[in-house]
Amino acid sequence: MPSPILTSQHESILEIALNRPEAYNAFDLDMMVMLGDALALLGIGVFGGIAQILLTDSYRHAPASVVAPFSYTSMIWAVVLGYFIFNELPDAIVLVGAAIVVGAGLFVIFRERALGINRQKEKEAATPPAGPPVE
Repeated sequence: MPSPILTSQHESILEIALNRPEAYNAFDLDMMVMLGDALALLGIGVFGGIAQILLTDSYRHAPASVVAPFSYTSMIWAVVLGYFIFNELPDAIVLVGAAIVVGAGLFVIFRERALGINRQKEKEAATPPAGPPVE
């Protein structure tokens, strides 16, 4: 299994490759970047990279059904930070889409958990008891 750092590196390279034309058009080389802005961007990159590495590594230590709900908190953070930083609220269509995504994710989580419990019961029933034979 590849390391989480290598996986995150490949994801970053792919994102840069796919977004390259937009990045070149959006960035004006004549624009002067202030030191505070540069430090903020650097901090976002560093902490975002660390978060991606930790999230990727978390799938090695826990089942996906346990880790996946934590990714839904990013939607909550986006709404909260968008409101407090940019004074914006999402449109109704965004909230409907988020509810569909979260609902589908929760359905899969509960279904997998129920199937996992049933699989565990079937496995226990099919496995002979351990220990010396009883006479």
